[in-house]
Parts: sequence; structure tokens; C-alpha cells
Amino acid sequence: MEDNERINQQKSASNSSQKNKAPGLFKRLKVSFISWVMENTVLILFIVTGLYGLGLLLFGLYNGVYLSELVGLYADLKIEESSDSYIISFYASAEQDYWFFVFIGIMAWFISFLSSRKEAKNDKLITKINHFFPEIDPSSAHMRYLEQKINELSCIADYVSRKVIISSFEDNLIETQITVVTKLVNIHHNHDLTENFGEFYVTQDDAVKSKKPWGRLNMFIFDTPSMGSEELVKPQNFPAEKFHEKYNIKLNREEVGTLSSNYSSWAEIKENSELTPAFFTRQYCFEIVNNTASKLKIRVSCTRHPDSDIILEPNKGMDAALVFKNIRPDEDSIIINVKEET
Repeated sequence: MEDNERINQQKSASNSSQKNKAPGLFKRLKVSFISWVMENTVLILFIVTGLYGLGLLLFGLYNGVYLSELVGLYADLKIEESSDSYIISFYASAEQDYWFFVFIGIMAWFISFLSSRKEAKNDKLITKINHFFPEIDPSSAHMRYLEQKINELSCIADYVSRKVIISSFEDNLIETQITVVTKLVNIHHNHDLTENFGEFYVTQDDAVKSKKPWGRLNMFIFDTPSMGSEELVKPQNFPAEKFHEKYNIKLNREEVGTLSSNYSSWAEIKENSELTPAFFTRQYCFEIVNNTASKLKIRVSCTRHPDSDIILEPNKGMDAALVFKNIRPDEDSIIINVKEET
């Protein structure tokens, strides 16, 4: 008796759980279906319109109105061309209504599509940020911080070319001439950049403190189609310890600008030189030229890329530049180690 009671209790519990699962499953299916309909409204309307047009064609054909000029088709289907003026008028009117609503529907969709694109392009950056973070006050410092960070990320380097010329040795010091050309792109489609987030710095090694000066900036120019050529940082000798300058990036929406710089500096040969990109860089080309009388062994390492070992004879350059792709600011770096072969 006790066994039978346990079995009945188990069946009751099982039936109860199945009943509870059924409404939950139905609700999930209902929500999924509604979500799918909302996401595919245009596709559904296109299918329904196509099915209605096909049905109208078939019924009109069956009643001897449509495609009456295809005598062979009518003969094969054993259909007689209709002479009833009411039926002919009905299908003619239905066809006109069908094409009218098709035309109106296409025009309405096209206007809606253009309007949505225009609204998206006209939205201010703060409006877009507020869409993702609605709880943040648009006038708050937090909003300004987010706007600044997005602007920094929206300025990318499509291409960077860095040419390093090793010009001389002195004791354990090495002198280099560096030329960098950067193609900067504002990937905003409706927001101009006028931000002061550009940064250029070179740090002095302890071993070169006796050098006066230990380096010099010869050129730092930004050229854009809208503003022309502008000197962002004036030529000058590097001060003690480090040279650090911030500069404005002025780029119109989707505009491309060319940032060109040239500088020379002394460094300790035993110390690695580390380069950190200021912008996300799609393609970074790196070239070294040996203008000394010594044979050099050079290792170039880049995050997430294989190391490159290069042997340069006196007064020789690399056969082909090294190419690194998708370099991330603050996360990736390029490290150069130079040794003089004896």
C-alpha cells in the first residue's frame, strides 16, 4: 500500500511539473515568435505581398482573365477566355490596386530607410552615448570622460611608416635619425575631431645625460585636405630627462590626415628601444638603415608577431620593410635591440 502511494505521489508530482513547464515553454515560444516578426517585418511583408500577387495571378488565370494572349497555355489548361465584363473589370481593378500598393509600399520603405540613416548621421555623439548609457547625465563629467575616450578611439592610424637611420656610434652610445609618416583617419561619420589627445614623447637614457643636447625634434607637421599643412610642435632641442608634447588632432568627419615627424636622439646601445603606438594602427611598416662603418645585428619584436633578426652590413639598409598589423595602443609595443658585431 505504501509503495502504491509513493507511485501515485511521484506521478502527481511529475504531472504537476509538466503542467508548469508547458506554460513556460509556450511563453518563450511566443516571445521568440514576436521578436522574430519584429526583426523581419520587411521580409514578412515582401513574402505576403508576393503570395498575394501570385494568388491573384492564379485566380485570374483560372477565370480566364490574365495571360489570355498565351493561347497555348489556355489550351493546355483547358481554360476559356472570359467574356464576362464584371469578372474582367474586377480583376483589372484588383491588379491596379495591387501594383498601386506595391509602389506605395516600396516608396514608404525607401523614404523610411533614408530617414533613419539621416537621423543616425545627425545624432550628436553625446546622444549616441546616452543611448547606450541612459542613466548618465549628459552634462556630467562622466559623460565628458566617455566622449573623450570615444574620440580617442575613433582616431586611428590606417598606415604608419617608420624609418630608423643608425648614423653613428660613440663609446656605448648610438645616434639615430627617425622619420615617421602616419595616415590618421577620423572614423566618425558625423563628428569632427578637435581634441587635444595627440601625444609625442621620447625618454632619455641615463648614459646620455652628458650629451648636450641628447636629441632634437626637426619636424612635426600635420596636413589635412580641410586645413592644409600645420606645424603642431615647433623644432627644438630635447630638454633634460625627456621630451613630452601634447597636440591637437583636427580632422573632419571621415577625413584622412598625414602626420609627419623627424627627430634625432642618442641612446645607450645596451638598452632596448621601445615604441608604443599612440593610435590603433592597421598597418605599421618598419625600416632600418645602417649608415655606420660597423656590422649590426638587430632584433625587432612586436606584440603578437614573430621576432625578426636582421643583419645589416655597413652602409646598407633592409631589403624589405617589416610589416605589423592591428597594433593596439597601450597594449602592444615594438622593441628594438641593436648590437655591434665585432
